[in-house]
Amino acid sequence: AEAAALVPAIEERFARARADNPGFAGRTGLLAALLEDGTFYVYAEGPAPRFLVDLGLTLPPAAEAVFTGPDRAPVALSLEQLPVLE
Repeated sequence: AEAAALVPAIEERFARARADNPGFAGRTGLLAALLEDGTFYVYAEGPAPRFLVDLGLTLPPAAEAVFTGPDRAPVALSLEQLPVLE
């Protein structure tokens, strides 16, 4: 219940950040991580990627194409696939 009570204020902060940054509209962005073993992952779902969407950003088409499953789980990228991070 305490966490649910925090959500409206956080959503308002997201909306304010989007309004304060209209230049994000129509731009692309993604969340990627380099793990200790040298593997790159790209993410489409979760709080951080959702924040990018809330700001008005969309995934670059090349990155969108790596998500083939309905759950849009994080995807490990091979070195040959790294251009999707451009």
